[in-house]
Amino acid sequence: MRNLLAVTALLLLSAVPAHAQLQPVQPQQPIGGWTSRNGPEPRLGDTQDCRAEAQRQATMRYPPQRTNNRGREVTFENPGQFPAETSFFGECMRRKGF
Repeated sequence: MRNLLAVTALLLLSAVPAHAQLQPVQPQQPIGGWTSRNGPEPRLGDTQDCRAEAQRQATMRYPPQRTNNRGREVTFENPGQFPAETSFFGECMRRKGF
């Protein structure tokens, strides 16, 4: 069985051309299409801050819905939360100058 796995792995690896494994890394596009008006492109920290703020605000405005199903509490996301979170994220990024 081990020999069969080794042969299969070897065949799969040999089917991939060597040049396909050594492609240079392409420059990253701006995160989510956001570009700066007067400075550097957004960094991961910028988007993380805005995403956390947007999640917090959307959860406060549209709290998770809870229901009791046969004695067990079931929690699910409020359908209005995602559009609100997207809107709050955009507001935050614009406030940061993107």
